[in-house]
Amino acid sequence: MPKARLLHSPEIVEVLEISATKGTARIVRQGFVQEVPLIELVVEEDTASSPPPAQTPLVGEAEVYLDPALNEQKVWLIVQHGLTVPAFYGVYIRAGKDPLWAPLLGQLVHPGQLLRREIPLASYPLPWQVHIQRVLAPESPLPIPPPLGENTLPVRIAQLLRGRLTLPFTKPTASSPPPQREKAAKATSFEGSDPAPTPPPTQIDLHVEKLAPHLLGAPSDAIFSYQKQEMARYLLACYTYGYEQVVVIHGIGEKRLYQALVDFCREQGW
Repeated sequence: MPKARLLHSPEIVEVLEISATKGTARIVRQGFVQEVPLIELVVEEDTASSPPPAQTPLVGEAEVYLDPALNEQKVWLIVQHGLTVPAFYGVYIRAGKDPLWAPLLGQLVHPGQLLRREIPLASYPLPWQVHIQRVLAPESPLPIPPPLGENTLPVRIAQLLRGRLTLPFTKPTASSPPPQREKAAKATSFEGSDPAPTPPPTQIDLHVEKLAPHLLGAPSDAIFSYQKQEMARYLLACYTYGYEQVVVIHGIGEKRLYQALVDFCREQGW
């Protein structure tokens, strides 16, 4: 069971569960189970493992990730610093069609510290470009300056729908060219994703008798909700496969499906 120290007390407690979405942790303190905010906990380092040499630049032993809470219309930016030396983290975001980069985080983070920043979707509409930076800040002298770890990544709702999204650092070299934007299939891939077994068709018919005959006779709101869900799933799959054009048959009626299609494409930046 992991151990942690309370921020304003030297007391060591046992951590039962951590909820990144709620920003709380369930701990055992003096024999009683309590729920406390994550910001009041400092994770204890594992003393059994030997720390790496201070003069060695460390890359990839800390995590920066996005934890979506889409039902609450927000995404949590999480920085979990597991290195043995402090580091300065910078995170910047370019949301929607905004040409400017907005700072989300710029802070010195100490070993074992966990930071959380809320990203409200109302203020930062998807899709995003997220730029992350990290530079170590050791207390002892080094033979060379510590390198800057950084990366710029596209973030779309298709990735967030699948859960936690890790933002990895890359270590640039002088001989390597700047990364170029590749096709959508590569830009939207991330660790742990599984490609679809077969490409989707280039056309979808959203009429209920074609899409879901089992829903004939169901309430109109239930049918509309199902049509929107299948439409979004289909369009995201087509985007993942790099389709440049598809056909969506939505009918005439009250034009609710048409408006839902337009709104969805606008949210994706298509």
